[in-house]
Parts: sequence; structure tokens; C-alpha cells
Amino acid sequence: MAKRKSIYERLALKQKVEIARKSQTMRTLREELERTTKIQTQLSRIIDDTAIKPGASTVMQIRSSSWYAARVHEQLITISNRNEFLDAEVSAQEEQLAAERYRHELAVKKGNEHCRREREMLEDRITELLPPRARPSR
Repeated sequence: MAKRKSIYERLALKQKVEIARKSQTMRTLREELERTTKIQTQLSRIIDDTAIKPGASTVMQIRSSSWYAARVHEQLITISNRNEFLDAEVSAQEEQLAAERYRHELAVKKGNEHCRREREMLEDRITELLPPRARPSR
């Protein structure tokens, strides 16, 4: 019966390691999401700053501004798509992490319940082996 106890302990440890691994993955994803969000903000500011200003401009100025604006806009679309992907990935990882934590808690709970039953069975066996107590007569 002690083997079952070690099975529960091993299962709980395995799940604990999995939780740690998934937590590290979550940290990495969140850092990447934060970084790409900052880049998206910077690109939005660049687009606002490089917009063609009203007034007199040469054809070359308009053409180069348009060309740079198109490149920055492409980068903004790319980084926006990446942010959406990272958002979805973070949500999926959070769900997996919550499920893993639940499984870990369940394994620990089952392990504790198993230990309690083992103790009760041992106490019952010891009680059966002891001679009955003599009751004093009155």
C-alpha cells in the first residue's frame, strides 16, 4: 500500500514540475506581448509624426513620405497581428496552467485521503490485535 502513496507523491511532483514549466512559458509570452505592444505604440507615434503636413511640399517629399509611411504601416500591421496571436496564446496557456494546477491539487488531495485511510486501517488492525480491556466490576 505504501507504493500507492509514492505514486500519488510522484504524480503531484510531476504536475508541480509541469506547473513550473508552464509558468515560465507564461512569463516569456507576457514579456514578448509587452515588448510588441510597446513597439506597436512606437509605430503608431511614428505614423502620426511622419504624416504629410499641409502646406507646400515638393513631389520628392510627398513620394518619400508616402513610401516611408507605407513601410511603417506594413510593420504596424505585422506587429498588430503578432499581438493578436500572443494574446490568444497567453489565454490558452492560462487555461492550461489552471487545469494543471487543478490536477495537482486533486493529486495532493487524493494522496492525503489515501494516507488517512491507510492510517485508519493500521489503527483498526492494531486495535484488533490488542487484547480486550478488562472492565472493572462495580
